[in-house]
Amino acid sequence: MNLRPRTDGPVYSLLVYQFPGLLHYSQSADEVRSAQSSEVAPQLWWRSLVEDFEEIPSSHLSSGIKFPPGTQTAASFTAICINVPQHLTYLLSSILTAGGKEFKARLPTDGGLTGALESAAALIKDANLPEAGLYVNATGLGAKELVPDDRMYPVKGQTVLVRGEAKGATTTDQNRYVIPRPGSGTTILGGTREVGIWYALPSSALFSSLTRLLPMGC
Repeated sequence: MNLRPRTDGPVYSLLVYQFPGLLHYSQSADEVRSAQSSEVAPQLWWRSLVEDFEEIPSSHLSSGIKFPPGTQTAASFTAICINVPQHLTYLLSSILTAGGKEFKARLPTDGGLTGALESAAALIKDANLPEAGLYVNATGLGAKELVPDDRMYPVKGQTVLVRGEAKGATTTDQNRYVIPRPGSGTTILGGTREVGIWYALPSSALFSSLTRLLPMGC
C-alpha cells in the first residue's frame, strides 16, 4: 500500500493520507438521481469537496474493480483517511505545548447545566488558571439529564477493528464502509445505525455482518 501524506496545509496534515475511494449502490443510477441533477447520488453533500469524484459507467462495474453482486451504480474519488487515535494524541500534545492545561474532575449534575458550569469555573480558579471564555458541553446522552433535554435519544453505532490495512476506502448505500487506519496495519469496518437503542454492548450478529465487508477492502 502506498501512503501519500498531504503536503499542503498546516503541520497536522502530515497525519492525513490519501487513499483510492469507492462508493457503490444496489440501486440503478436513475433511482439515486434527483430530477434536477445528472450527478450520481446528489444527496452526497461532500462530493464537490473531494478530489477526482467520477461516476463509473455501468459497463465497467463487472470489470477491473470487484463489486458486490447486484451493484448497479458506483463512483470513485480520492478519499482522506486519518489514524484517529494518533491524530487525537497529536492535537492534545499541541494544546499542551501551546500552554494549555489538562485536568480531570467530576462535576455535579444535581444543579443542572448552570450548576455544572459554576463548578467548572471554581475548579479552574482553584487551579490558578485563566478564566475560561468558552465551555463545550460534550456530555453526549448525559445532556438528557444535565440540561435537561427530554427530546434526546440514542443512536447506537457499531464498528469492528480488524488486522490488515485496506488498499482503499469503500462506502455502500447500506450504511456500510471500509476505512483503513493509516500506518497502523488495521482497518475499520462499519457501521450500524440503531435509533433508540440504549443497550451499549456489541452485537455478535452485527459483528458477523460487518466482517463480511472484508473482501471490499482487499
